Amino acid sequence: MLSGVLIINNPETGETHRINKGESVFFRKDTWHHAFNYSDDYLQVLEFFSPPPSTGTSGLYAKKQKLLKNSKYIRKVRQLDNKFKNQNSFKIIREDDYVWEMHGKNQEVLIANIIETEFLKVKKIHLIPNQITPLLKYKKETTFLALSNNISFIIKNYNKKESKLNLNDGLFLTENSECYFKNNNKENSYLIYCESIK
Repeated sequence: MLSGVLIINNPETGETHRINKGESVFFRKDTWHHAFNYSDDYLQVLEFFSPPPSTGTSGLYAKKQKLLKNSKYIRKVRQLDNKFKNQNSFKIIREDDYVWEMHGKNQEVLIANIIETEFLKVKKIHLIPNQITPLLKYKKETTFLALSNNISFIIKNYNKKESKLNLNDGLFLTENSECYFKNNNKENSYLIYCESIK
Protein backbone atom coordinates (compact mmCIF):
# COMPACT_ATOMS: atom_id res chain seq x y z
CA MET A 1 0.00 0.00 0.00
CA LEU A 2 1.50 3.30 -1.10
CA SER A 3 -1.34 5.56 0.06
CA GLY A 4 -4.89 5.38 1.32
CA VAL A 5 -6.39 2.59 3.41
CA LEU A 6 -7.30 -0.57 1.52
CA ILE A 7 -10.17 -2.77 2.60
CA ILE A 8 -9.76 -6.14 0.89
CA ASN A 9 -12.59 -8.64 0.93
CA ASN A 10 -13.16 -12.17 -0.31
CA PRO A 11 -16.84 -11.95 -1.39
CA GLU A 12 -17.07 -15.74 -1.48
CA THR A 13 -16.35 -16.13 2.25
CA GLY A 14 -16.83 -12.65 3.74
CA GLU A 15 -13.20 -12.48 4.94
CA THR A 16 -12.27 -8.79 5.19
CA HIS A 17 -9.05 -7.01 6.20
CA ARG A 18 -7.83 -3.43 6.61
CA ILE A 19 -4.43 -2.73 5.00
CA ASN A 20 -2.63 0.50 5.95
CA LYS A 21 0.03 2.44 4.06
CA GLY A 22 3.31 0.50 4.05
CA GLU A 23 1.64 -2.86 4.63
CA SER A 24 1.17 -5.64 2.08
CA VAL A 25 -1.36 -8.34 1.35
CA PHE A 26 -0.59 -11.63 -0.39
CA PHE A 27 -3.00 -14.07 -1.98
CA ARG A 28 -2.85 -16.92 -4.47
CA LYS A 29 -4.70 -17.50 -7.73
CA ASP A 30 -8.39 -18.38 -7.65
CA THR A 31 -8.98 -15.99 -4.74
CA TRP A 32 -12.00 -13.78 -5.15
CA HIS A 33 -11.19 -10.25 -4.03
CA HIS A 34 -12.96 -6.91 -3.85
CA ALA A 35 -11.06 -3.78 -2.83
CA PHE A 36 -12.23 -0.47 -1.38
CA ASN A 37 -10.54 2.78 -0.33
CA TYR A 38 -11.52 3.46 3.26
CA SER A 39 -9.99 6.93 3.66
CA ASP A 40 -10.05 10.43 2.23
CA ASP A 41 -6.58 9.85 0.75
CA TYR A 42 -5.90 8.78 -2.81
CA LEU A 43 -5.72 4.96 -2.92
CA GLN A 44 -2.47 3.85 -4.51
CA VAL A 45 -1.57 0.16 -4.65
CA LEU A 46 1.57 -1.42 -6.08
CA GLU A 47 0.68 -4.84 -7.48
CA PHE A 48 3.12 -7.62 -8.36
CA PHE A 49 1.43 -10.30 -10.43
CA SER A 50 3.12 -13.52 -11.49
CA PRO A 51 2.99 -15.28 -13.84
CA PRO A 52 2.28 -12.04 -15.75
CA PRO A 53 -1.11 -11.29 -17.34
CA SER A 54 0.52 -11.57 -20.81
CA THR A 55 0.57 -15.35 -20.25
CA GLY A 56 -3.23 -15.45 -19.99
CA THR A 57 -3.33 -15.61 -16.20
CA SER A 58 -5.60 -12.61 -15.65
CA GLY A 59 -8.38 -11.25 -17.85
CA LEU A 60 -8.88 -14.22 -20.17
CA TYR A 61 -8.77 -16.63 -17.26
CA ALA A 62 -11.19 -14.53 -15.18
CA LYS A 63 -13.75 -14.41 -18.00
CA LYS A 64 -13.96 -18.22 -17.92
CA GLN A 65 -14.86 -18.31 -14.21
CA LYS A 66 -18.44 -18.44 -12.94
CA LEU A 67 -19.65 -15.23 -11.31
CA LEU A 68 -20.70 -15.27 -7.67
CA LYS A 69 -24.45 -15.07 -7.17
CA ASN A 70 -24.12 -13.28 -3.81
CA SER A 71 -21.21 -11.32 -2.38
CA LYS A 72 -20.51 -11.66 1.33
CA TYR A 73 -19.00 -8.86 3.41
CA ILE A 74 -19.68 -10.30 6.88
CA ARG A 75 -18.47 -13.53 8.50
CA LYS A 76 -19.89 -15.33 11.46
CA VAL A 77 -17.10 -15.17 14.02
CA ARG A 78 -16.92 -17.59 16.88
CA GLN A 79 -13.92 -16.48 18.90
CA LEU A 80 -13.78 -19.71 20.91
CA ASP A 81 -13.93 -21.90 17.79
CA ASN A 82 -10.45 -23.36 17.26
CA LYS A 83 -11.25 -23.91 13.58
CA PHE A 84 -11.69 -20.16 12.94
CA LYS A 85 -8.78 -18.65 11.02
CA ASN A 86 -8.80 -14.88 10.54
CA GLN A 87 -6.29 -14.82 7.66
CA ASN A 88 -7.45 -17.63 5.42
CA SER A 89 -7.73 -16.20 1.88
CA PHE A 90 -5.23 -13.42 2.48
CA LYS A 91 -1.89 -13.09 4.30
CA ILE A 92 -1.34 -9.61 5.73
CA ILE A 93 2.36 -8.68 5.77
CA ARG A 94 3.56 -5.97 8.13
CA GLU A 95 7.11 -4.79 8.82
CA ASP A 96 7.36 -7.13 11.82
CA ASP A 97 6.80 -10.03 9.39
CA TYR A 98 9.76 -9.12 7.13
CA VAL A 99 12.74 -11.46 6.99
CA TRP A 100 15.84 -9.24 7.03
CA GLU A 101 19.20 -9.83 5.31
CA MET A 102 22.52 -7.98 5.24
CA HIS A 103 24.15 -7.79 1.79
CA GLY A 104 27.64 -6.87 0.68
CA LYS A 105 31.17 -7.89 1.54
CA ASN A 106 30.97 -6.03 4.85
CA GLN A 107 27.20 -6.35 5.34
CA GLU A 108 26.68 -2.81 4.08
CA VAL A 109 23.03 -2.84 3.08
CA LEU A 110 19.85 -4.01 4.79
CA ILE A 111 17.26 -5.76 2.59
CA ALA A 112 13.87 -7.08 3.72
CA ASN A 113 12.21 -10.13 2.22
CA ILE A 114 8.51 -9.34 2.03
CA ILE A 115 7.39 -12.48 0.20
CA GLU A 116 8.90 -15.25 -1.90
CA THR A 117 6.92 -17.75 -3.98
CA GLU A 118 7.75 -20.16 -6.76
CA PHE A 119 7.14 -17.28 -9.22
CA LEU A 120 8.66 -14.14 -7.67
CA LYS A 121 10.52 -12.46 -4.81
CA VAL A 122 9.43 -9.11 -3.40
CA LYS A 123 12.06 -7.25 -1.35
CA LYS A 124 12.67 -3.80 0.10
CA ILE A 125 16.05 -2.05 0.22
CA HIS A 126 16.64 0.17 3.27
CA LEU A 127 19.23 2.91 2.62
CA ILE A 128 20.54 5.02 5.49
CA PRO A 129 21.50 8.68 4.78
CA ASN A 130 24.16 9.07 2.06
CA GLN A 131 24.59 5.29 1.79
CA ILE A 132 25.96 3.65 -1.36
CA THR A 133 25.14 -0.02 -1.77
CA PRO A 134 27.68 -2.61 -2.82
CA LEU A 135 27.20 -3.97 -6.33
CA LEU A 136 23.84 -5.76 -6.29
CA LYS A 137 23.28 -8.59 -8.78
CA TYR A 138 19.94 -9.69 -10.23
CA LYS A 139 19.79 -12.98 -12.14
CA LYS A 140 16.24 -12.50 -13.45
CA GLU A 141 14.23 -9.55 -14.73
CA THR A 142 13.67 -7.15 -11.85
CA THR A 143 11.32 -4.17 -11.44
CA PHE A 144 11.94 -1.43 -8.85
CA LEU A 145 9.76 1.34 -7.44
CA ALA A 146 11.35 4.23 -5.52
CA LEU A 147 9.57 4.88 -2.23
CA SER A 148 11.68 8.01 -1.67
CA ASN A 149 13.09 10.93 -3.66
CA ASN A 150 16.68 11.48 -4.77
CA ILE A 151 18.04 7.93 -5.12
CA SER A 152 20.84 7.55 -7.67
CA PHE A 153 21.74 4.37 -9.52
CA ILE A 154 24.40 3.13 -11.92
CA ILE A 155 23.87 0.00 -14.01
CA LYS A 156 27.21 -1.76 -14.51
CA ASN A 157 28.11 -2.62 -18.12
CA TYR A 158 25.28 -0.45 -19.44
CA ASN A 159 26.41 3.14 -19.80
CA LYS A 160 27.97 3.66 -16.33
CA LYS A 161 26.12 6.97 -16.19
CA GLU A 162 24.50 7.93 -12.89
CA SER A 163 20.74 8.35 -13.14
CA LYS A 164 18.22 9.37 -10.52
CA LEU A 165 14.94 7.99 -9.20
CA ASN A 166 12.37 10.09 -7.38
CA LEU A 167 9.29 9.03 -5.43
CA ASN A 168 7.19 6.52 -7.44
CA ASP A 169 9.69 6.33 -10.30
CA GLY A 170 10.26 2.86 -11.68
CA LEU A 171 13.32 1.02 -12.95
CA PHE A 172 13.41 -2.22 -14.97
CA LEU A 173 16.54 -4.37 -15.11
CA THR A 174 17.01 -7.18 -17.60
CA GLU A 175 18.29 -10.55 -16.39
CA ASN A 176 21.90 -10.76 -15.17
CA SER A 177 22.04 -7.04 -14.37
CA GLU A 178 24.30 -5.48 -11.74
CA CYS A 179 23.84 -2.05 -10.22
CA TYR A 180 24.63 0.33 -7.37
CA PHE A 181 22.14 2.54 -5.53
CA LYS A 182 22.94 5.70 -3.57
CA ASN A 183 20.74 7.55 -1.09
CA ASN A 184 21.43 11.27 -1.64
CA ASN A 185 19.27 12.26 1.33
CA LYS A 186 19.81 13.12 4.99
CA GLU A 187 17.10 10.64 5.96
CA ASN A 188 16.43 6.96 5.31
CA SER A 189 15.25 6.03 1.83
CA TYR A 190 13.64 2.92 0.39
CA LEU A 191 13.21 0.96 -2.82
CA ILE A 192 10.83 -1.95 -3.26
CA TYR A 193 11.49 -4.48 -5.99
CA CYS A 194 10.15 -7.64 -7.55
CA GLU A 195 12.51 -10.21 -9.05
CA SER A 196 10.99 -12.92 -11.22
CA ILE A 197 12.01 -16.49 -10.53
CA LYS A 198 10.76 -18.22 -13.66
